[in-house]
Amino acid sequence: MNKKDNLIVLEDGVKVILAPAKVNFGLWVKGKRADGYHDIFSIIHTIDLYDRIYIEPHYTLEVLSVGPFSKNLKDNIVYEGVLEFSRLTGQNFDYKIVIEKNIPIGAGLGGASSDLAAVVSYLNEELESPMNEQELVEFLSSFSKDAPFFLKGGCALVYGTGDQVKALEPISREITIVYPNVEASTSKVYGAFVKQTEEELSLEDILKLLEENDIENIIENHLQETAIEIYKEIGELVRFLESVGYKPYMSGSGSSVYVFGKLSDTVKIALESRGWYVYECKTI
Repeated sequence: MNKKDNLIVLEDGVKVILAPAKVNFGLWVKGKRADGYHDIFSIIHTIDLYDRIYIEPHYTLEVLSVGPFSKNLKDNIVYEGVLEFSRLTGQNFDYKIVIEKNIPIGAGLGGASSDLAAVVSYLNEELESPMNEQELVEFLSSFSKDAPFFLKGGCALVYGTGDQVKALEPISREITIVYPNVEASTSKVYGAFVKQTEEELSLEDILKLLEENDIENIIENHLQETAIEIYKEIGELVRFLESVGYKPYMSGSGSSVYVFGKLSDTVKIALESRGWYVYECKTI
């Protein structure tokens, strides 16, 4: 997926960028590094759940967050990223950037990282690309290990700390995501994680598994048990979906959980009655 393909110019001249969410089709943790980060492997795919980012000329830089999952400006890595991009390029960005937050926060869906990648990529293009692709990857990864993936999206194997990206053939699937209305902390989950297996995985191992099996049969998330210990809502959601015949998978470090295909109307009603959010999505 090319970010340029997602740019829409409205009639009033306001530009809109669609920043997609992602899901992890498996997340394997190899171990902790000397720098405190963990080495991982994960198959990641963008989906058709979007934040909408409105950009228009303004007298100064202003970044606002609105919508069901809006956050305070001080928590917004887009604002921090644009300021640093401005410093590195020597260019002032006098824009009003309004982020309509439709992707749940702390859900393992990468919304903030996707927003950052979308805005910085757009500004880089506006300046006729002072940063090449590798420089953009390095810049984005200094803010978020997930962000480099969103420069192209689609399907990819990410490894290292999550900042190394190997493009894969897209996987066509319908999935249903359930957000149990709890914001999971990536740092807290990784901080509490204790590796439970000595199995050593490699890029070749994961690619071989992907070629030989349906994606549903190889998914494993090493962080799921730890996340459930910290956030009881994730465990409640997983157990409920299992009890009604579905096979749930957690995305990233949580808190969202997904199943392949669609849920029955009865199950959707039961989930939403708990104040949980249900999204029917497709991979893109």
